[in-house]
Amino acid sequence: MNEADDDRLPAALIDAVGSLRDTPAIRSEWRERVMARVAAGSSRRVHVTLPSAIAAAIAFMIAGAGLERLVVRGSTHGQMPTAIEPATRGSPLRPVRFRVLAPGATSVSIVGDFNGWTAGGLPMRRSGDGRLWTADIQLPLGRYSYGFLIDGHLVADPTAPTDMNDDFGAPNSVLMVRGS
Repeated sequence: MNEADDDRLPAALIDAVGSLRDTPAIRSEWRERVMARVAAGSSRRVHVTLPSAIAAAIAFMIAGAGLERLVVRGSTHGQMPTAIEPATRGSPLRPVRFRVLAPGATSVSIVGDFNGWTAGGLPMRRSGDGRLWTADIQLPLGRYSYGFLIDGHLVADPTAPTDMNDDFGAPNSVLMVRGS
């Protein structure tokens, strides 16, 4: 990372990287105690129980999720939306039109976290010329990841921002459904 990169990174990430670069001060008496134990070949083992290991793992996941939300919410880098909000149950539905050019396709559907990534759950209609596929659906306010299933192959929407946090090796498209 160089100085030119700092102009494109969110301030929270720059601060985090800076704190990782700083060498912490270690008190000499602590260092001497540690080195004495190492030299003595201390065979004392730490016993970790399963419940405490699970609790530690959960704590790290929560801390990581909090840091990710802080960095992503403050980010204006690239095409990623800045307002990330979960789908809100009971919020008003908004019409959303999906369109994709797939001239040689025999079947196209929409898959996403709004339909459990169910293949064929939201089939799209082919236009009269056979090139454009469309579907209109209603979604509550929120942030969604999705893609098009074109003849059985998952394809990102070329007109939408992508989310690199995927589970299957390909980026997902991102849709923000917002209020009026």
